[in-house]
Amino acid sequence: MMEQNYLTPGTVFVGGDSHTCTAGAFGIFATGFGATDIAGVMISGKLWIEVPEVICIKLVNKLKKGVTAYDLALYIVSKIGFNGALGKSIEYFGPGVTGLSMTDRMTISNFSVEMGAVTGIFEVDDICKDWCLNHGVSQKKIDAAVRCNGINDYDLEIDLNEVLSLIAQPSKPDNVVNIRTLKGIKVDQVFIGSCSGGYLSDIKEAATLLKGKKICSSVRLLVGMATKNILIEALRLGYLHDLIEAGAVILPLGCGACLGNIGTLGAGEVAVSTQNRNFKGRVGSKQAQIFLTSSTNAAKIALAGVIDGEIL
Repeated sequence: MMEQNYLTPGTVFVGGDSHTCTAGAFGIFATGFGATDIAGVMISGKLWIEVPEVICIKLVNKLKKGVTAYDLALYIVSKIGFNGALGKSIEYFGPGVTGLSMTDRMTISNFSVEMGAVTGIFEVDDICKDWCLNHGVSQKKIDAAVRCNGINDYDLEIDLNEVLSLIAQPSKPDNVVNIRTLKGIKVDQVFIGSCSGGYLSDIKEAATLLKGKKICSSVRLLVGMATKNILIEALRLGYLHDLIEAGAVILPLGCGACLGNIGTLGAGEVAVSTQNRNFKGRVGSKQAQIFLTSSTNAAKIALAGVIDGEIL
């Protein structure tokens, strides 16, 4: 939606998917609703929404080398807890925001709903304004956007420098541990993609790590881009070539792999994914296990065939 200049910072956006909150990265009140509510919006242009309570999260410092925004998203989920922000809005602000790209912010906003939040909103700064200008949003609309007016009070402060490389164990996104602590867990499938882990930076990272190598023969590697533009750019830059040569299967656009319509897991199988949910039965059998981690870790696991902190 942002790539096609359909959205503007400082506005309200409702969509028919729970991860509509991804657009909160652009200072938008973005939230998901059911089909009946969406139909009402299409007819009237209005929707009754109760103003939510706010959880303010202050971000300071910068992420360490090798630690990603996906790790940060898991870290925040582990701190707030699954449904720990139920019915509330999460606002991300602070000096640490300047070190996060727009796709980093999209990944973090995306995970807001995994804490039960209605939306997850970042302040509109110069990085956001530049991104919007480069994607066709007019300067006039950007200038009219809501600005962060110097929040002093906050509910949680996160030092980005303390965030480690993380993984969410089955079967909730807040079951988060340091990936270095896991040993010898055999993996059957790796999925790199979705609206939380299928951005160009994710694809680039995976392709760079896999270039000139072959994935473990016992692993199925599925890769799906978040949007058509990302798919086209990944093709142009040669990332898809490197991934295919390494043994990856490139998926069509869409939510199929997150829901098990593609890459369905069988009983007893173990998957590693960059998606945002790892509930039982999410990708097939209820006897399958899903671990959530960054594209960096996912690519390394596809090569090794196991989740093992000593290898990673």
